[in-house]
Formats: sequence, structure tokens, C-alpha cells
Amino acid sequence: MQNKEFTPYLPCKEKRNHPTMNKHSHPALPEKEKLRETLVLMRALAHPLRLSILRLIDNHKEVSVGDIYKTLKIEQALASQQLRILRQAQLVHTRREQKFVYYSINYLKIEAASLVSKPLAQMINA
Repeated sequence: MQNKEFTPYLPCKEKRNHPTMNKHSHPALPEKEKLRETLVLMRALAHPLRLSILRLIDNHKEVSVGDIYKTLKIEQALASQQLRILRQAQLVHTRREQKFVYYSINYLKIEAASLVSKPLAQMINA
């Protein structure tokens, strides 16, 4: 078996000057963590119920879990499951008041999702 030398991840400009890289080397891929974060974000937005939850929160600025499942006429467990996914994608902020949890939208993350989705839509429609 041939022993291959490990090539570290380097930004494109640094790769050109790296001794193991040459002009035929593959370009740098986006960082794995950034790709994972984008995937989590897109998955969270790719569900009609989660979009309904986000619309409800946006309309009321801050909503409790109870308000969400009562308004959308869904089970409390289903609302909690969908909210967990939105939290993991950092699309919502939480505020605890005694035993109640209130949700509000993280508009910076929504804007980030918009910035990511525009180039993807252009690639698909091209």
C-alpha cells in the first residue's frame, strides 16, 4: 500500500503556495460545519407545519407552546417536536417565564436562510 501524505484544508490562496498542492488540485470545499449548519437550516424550513409555526410567531411577535398547538389545532407533542427542530436550526429564540416557554423569531437567521436560498434557486432555475 502506498503511503499518501495528508493535505490540510487551506483557503484557496494559501493552497497555491502549499508544497503538496498544484494548479491541478481540486478547489477548496466549503467548511464542513458551515455545510452542516446550512443543511439543518434548510431542513427546518422545508416543512409546511414549521412554516405555519413561524408565520404564527411572526404575526404575534412572541407565542407560547400552548398558543401554538391550540391555534394550529395540533397535538402538544407535535408542536414541541417541530419547535425543537426550529430551535436546533436557531430560527427561534426562547424565553422562559415560570413553567411557560415563549418563542420569538430569530430574524437574523431567517435573513441568512434567504441569502443561502437565492443562489440555490438560481442554480436550479438555470
